[in-house]
Amino acid sequence: MTLLDEIQYDLNLFYSNFTEYRNKVEHISDILNLKGKSRLQADYLPTYFTGDFTLNNPKYVLFSLNPGFKEEQNKIEEYLKNGSVNNYYNFITSFYEIFYRNGLKSQYYTRIAKLFEGFDNIVLRSQKDIYEYYRKYLINIDLVPYHSSSFGLPANLNKSQITYLNTRFESIFEYLSTIDCKLAIFNGASYITFLNKYIPKNKERIEINKKTWFSLFKIDKINCIYFSRMITQAGSGVTYKDMKEIIAFKVKEYLEDI
Repeated sequence: MTLLDEIQYDLNLFYSNFTEYRNKVEHISDILNLKGKSRLQADYLPTYFTGDFTLNNPKYVLFSLNPGFKEEQNKIEEYLKNGSVNNYYNFITSFYEIFYRNGLKSQYYTRIAKLFEGFDNIVLRSQKDIYEYYRKYLINIDLVPYHSSSFGLPANLNKSQITYLNTRFESIFEYLSTIDCKLAIFNGASYITFLNKYIPKNKERIEINKKTWFSLFKIDKINCIYFSRMITQAGSGVTYKDMKEIIAFKVKEYLEDI
């Protein structure tokens, strides 16, 4: 099933059989052993990606883990994207413009902006600058697209978890095969289970600090970077200076050499 097939299936289920949709999302929470606030929000539409997926050559594709959940803000998002399939696609393809226009904020997108400042030798001085940059150059895809206020995956995945997540990876890789982007960014430890077969065993692990490292590699024609922890989380120990200097320098050096 392609990424767009997955989205269409969920939209059809949400609008035609909401009870079955809720049961599906609750079942995924059970598979992933999510408890309490970590459980997926079964009453809300998923956010598989943000950005204009119709672009065949986005500059950057960012693979994150989960779209997160803040009740007050997500109610606004739901109002904007609910009601019809057209509303949904308009929201996610125009996500960054809509976010800025409606005064919505995301710590995740604000923090990771420093990475792109380093990549492109620019300064994004305001939320307007950040969202305008993302509108032009970025697509974000979430591994588990159903919203959670405190999402996390276990370090050691069991068989049923791998089976579910593998279906998500298959659609992600299928999408990657259809585009031509400068860099695909895998932000989070959970991706390594499925990326190991693409990263050469002797590939250098570049340490940012004692907690977090990254590797640069290719999946077919796509240049990729994998971070061993989510670099936007405080626990990674990654600073804005690390993003703008250490990581950006190594990435630009790698891209120049290939």
